[in-house]
Amino acid sequence: MWVSSSAFEALLDSGACACPVRLGQRLDPSGEYVRRYVPELARVPGDYIYEPWKAPIEVQERANCIIGRDYPAPVVNHLAAAQRNRNAMKELREMLQKAPPHCCPSSDDEIRQFMWLSEEGQATATVGSN
Repeated sequence: MWVSSSAFEALLDSGACACPVRLGQRLDPSGEYVRRYVPELARVPGDYIYEPWKAPIEVQERANCIIGRDYPAPVVNHLAAAQRNRNAMKELREMLQKAPPHCCPSSDDEIRQFMWLSEEGQATATVGSN
């Protein structure tokens, strides 16, 4: 929920949209995971592994991965979709700020019931505990 910005708790709320291309580049710069689990992209050079549709046709041919034939073309423009989502979330936040505050557990017992915690588990999840 945090990454999708669909959590409206202040602690979990994130205005940033996760870019799947940049996230992959940061977490797996060599593209090892993609090459292992997406065999169509196994021979795509590292410069294009996270955006194979940007590879020149000669590179696609050498990798035996023609975009639109061997691997699907992008379904959406991520930058445009992220901007639309940011705008929609901003509008929703503004609308919700005008509404009464949302409900939340009011006691330790209510938290325990809501989270299905045992008596032992309640000690670590009490309201206001550190």
